[in-house]
Amino acid sequence: MRNPNVYWDFILLLAFLLFVFYVVTGFLLFKNVNSKISLPADGSSVDASLAPGERVEKTLEYFRERENKSIETINSPSPVIDPSL
Repeated sequence: MRNPNVYWDFILLLAFLLFVFYVVTGFLLFKNVNSKISLPADGSSVDASLAPGERVEKTLEYFRERENKSIETINSPSPVIDPSL
């Protein structure tokens, strides 16, 4: 009969190796992403440099139109008449 401790040792070793691999990979990815982030040195706002004002206005207008459509849909009566009435 085989010794089950050998299998448990193998499973624990594999789990430990996977854990170490994921920790190292996560650390390397964090370092890579962290090195790509650059903040402006002059102290200006980061949000202002991310998107031009015109693009922000177009996005806000899109959501205003969606809000108006939603309000219109909520306030309009249902075209289907309930047959139970």
